[in-house]
This record gives sequence, structure tokens and C-alpha cells, in this order.
Amino acid sequence: MPPIRKSKEIFREQVRWSSNELIGILDFLDNNFEMWRTNRVNASTKAIEATNNKRDARSVYNKIHVLIKSMEVYHKTGEKSNTGTVIWSNKRIQELVENIYIKTKEKSEENQEIEVDDNNSDASTIRTEMDDEPAPYSTEAINKLYSEKLIQLSQTRSTVMKTIEETNNTFEVSKVNLLLYSKEAAIDIFDKKIEEITKLRDELSYIINDINNKYEQMKNFR
Repeated sequence: MPPIRKSKEIFREQVRWSSNELIGILDFLDNNFEMWRTNRVNASTKAIEATNNKRDARSVYNKIHVLIKSMEVYHKTGEKSNTGTVIWSNKRIQELVENIYIKTKEKSEENQEIEVDDNNSDASTIRTEMDDEPAPYSTEAINKLYSEKLIQLSQTRSTVMKTIEETNNTFEVSKVNLLLYSKEAAIDIFDKKIEEITKLRDELSYIINDINNKYEQMKNFR
């Protein structure tokens, strides 16, 4: 009986990203940020073509999105997320991810400016690039919720780690013969939680981007 061959998609997901591979993709997206900001899936496809990468657009999109969100958590909490370990081990990758994160943040802030109508002090409108015809679905709400959840997890983990340390110190000082709590076990639990919510966010974002792409195709159909 012939061996069962794994699909190309499964194989690609199992191959670890190299630093040079990531730098090539990130460098392209940093230099073509407007393309990334406008359509992330399309930008991922273009990055693949430009760097002769063998992965698919979804894999590239997911990887870059996780790195950017890890950088966001770092900027907001000072915590270096374990989902973005490669960022902290390679200076060039860190620079590129930070560049893209800062550009994304600046654009987001620009698009959320509030303009008050001088003729009506009670009326205000939030100006965005999509005011004329907003996309039917948006990843903004998902990303906002995702960031909030990461911050919550980070804060909870810090509290749990501090509690474990204090409890273990009390046991040692009191010479109580009880099993000490493991920091490593707690870290594993939180790492799994982050992986789960990141996977859910990425799946939702990919689906929404795909829907919006098809919406654009239908809108531009002649």
C-alpha cells in the first residue's frame, strides 16, 4: 500500500520559518506598506512572488499578523510575548516588525480623528478612509478584541507568577513540606491560551479578508 502523502499546505505549516525568509517578507511589506494596509492577503501574495517564497498567502499573512500583534503587546505592556520569540532574537526582524507596527498604529490614529461640525456642536463624525462605502466586514473589531484579550492574559499571567513566587517563598520560609507550585506549568498554560486565541483571530481575519476581496470583485464586475 503506497504511503499517504501529506498535502502541501500541511507540509508548509510544518516547516519552520528561517530568519532570512522572514526578513525578505517583512522587508517587502515594510517597503510596500500601503499595499499591506489596503489588502493584507493580496500583499502577502505579492510578497511571496517578490521573494520567491514557497508558502501560501494564508501562512504568510498569519505569521506576519502574529508578529505585529506581539510587537503591539510589547509596546502596550512591556511583555515579550512567546508567540513572537523570533522578534527578540534577531535585531533586523525586530526593526522591520516595529516599523510596520508603528506605521499601522499611525494610520489607525489618523483614520480615527473626530471632526466636530461647527454648525452643530452636538454632531460629530468619525472620518475613515472607508466613509463613502465601508467594507461589509471589518477586521478592526477582531484585532481590537484580540489585543484586549492579549493584554488581559499578560496581566493575569503576571499576577499568577507573582502569586506563585510569593506562595513558594512562604512554603520555604515556613518549612512547610508541600509541593511547590511550578512557574513553568503556569507559563505553558498561558502560552497555550495565547496560541488558541491567536489561531481563532487569524482564522476569522482570513475569512473576513477573503469575503471583502470577493465583495470588491463583485463591485468592480463589468
